[in-house]
Amino acid sequence: DTFLGRLLSVGFLGYPRFTGRFAPLVGPHRVAFERARLDGVNVQLLYPAAAEGGHRSRYARAALPGGLANYTRMPRALFTPLAARAHPCPEAAAPLAGDWPLVLFSHGLGGSLEMYTGLCASLASLGHVVVALEHADGSACYAEAPDGAFVPYARYAGPPGDFSKARVVGFRAPFLRRRLAEIDAVVRSCAREPGAEQGGDRARQVLRGADASRVHLVGHSFGAAGVCLAARERPDGASASRLDPWSTPLDEEAISRGVGAAP
Repeated sequence: DTFLGRLLSVGFLGYPRFTGRFAPLVGPHRVAFERARLDGVNVQLLYPAAAEGGHRSRYARAALPGGLANYTRMPRALFTPLAARAHPCPEAAAPLAGDWPLVLFSHGLGGSLEMYTGLCASLASLGHVVVALEHADGSACYAEAPDGAFVPYARYAGPPGDFSKARVVGFRAPFLRRRLAEIDAVVRSCAREPGAEQGGDRARQVLRGADASRVHLVGHSFGAAGVCLAARERPDGASASRLDPWSTPLDEEAISRGVGAAP
């Protein structure tokens, strides 16, 4: 895991490899996106869109390559192609009229609101409004606090090589608490008349077409651990899908309780 080793992986293995292509959408609906801030949480909305409209925009914010470089400890230049790529979906297209189930997506370590765009867009193409959160708990490669301040990735600073269950649970507990609060804040924001601080009228219009009584939580890796806890605590009985869950940060009680079957 040295810098030289990572550099050699680029030279000999060609990683990271940018194909310049996004996977085709799997559903029947055209999908558009909008970036917004809901109750202090930065999100990317992906939603079924009308047949025409919207404009092409960048896939990644200009600051994302720097965040990825900090997270991976690799040169920023390796990630600059992401900032030059066009987003696979048009931005700010009119939403398709409907009463769509609401999906909240929680990223894993080193993630961002852009990171799972292909997956989230495919879910939207099947008839969902997908809200991809960017957690400001220190686990994202790039995130902004509610006041706009940069939140860097927080690395484990304990004894080298000591990744025992107890230490991981203790270190990650504040991250999980912050994630639960952010998930709850976004669900509440979507359930009432949306008051998007950023994204404006378009974001509010998109969320008016989301049925907040049908909430499905999806998380990957560390996001799956947070979703496990969030689904248990939601009074509305939200269902949950956990992709490649990283359960080490969960204490034994949380693991034994698990998550109920999706309705």
